[in-house]
Amino acid sequence: MDNTLWLIVAIAGVMPLAWLVAEFQPRVWLRIVLGLGAMLGVVCLAFFAMVGARFETNSYYSFTSQEFIEAPIDGLQNGDPKLVLKELQSLNQKFTPTYESSNQYQELVHAYSKRLKDQRSNELD
Repeated sequence: MDNTLWLIVAIAGVMPLAWLVAEFQPRVWLRIVLGLGAMLGVVCLAFFAMVGARFETNSYYSFTSQEFIEAPIDGLQNGDPKLVLKELQSLNQKFTPTYESSNQYQELVHAYSKRLKDQRSNELD
């Protein structure tokens, strides 16, 4: 992790404890500063977690979609549109879109791509 992220993790971890200790101090300004710092640290940590999860999801679908696009192109260039259509129909039957999860999108696309490649290699043999 880079230094900025370590700093935010430290702030998010240390500031709430310092705020708790400051609650027993007579200085009001210290409680306010530490409370605001604790809140800011937790908000920044949540923001970075959200951004990280979004990057992970984007890369998951980007690389899988690239494979999904390349497989039928290769099949069509090799002159076998019936095989490509058959495998696309098979993939369509197995895939059920959902907002709750990725629903094995990557595994289904890998299997689809592998079946196309295996069929082509069997035909070439």
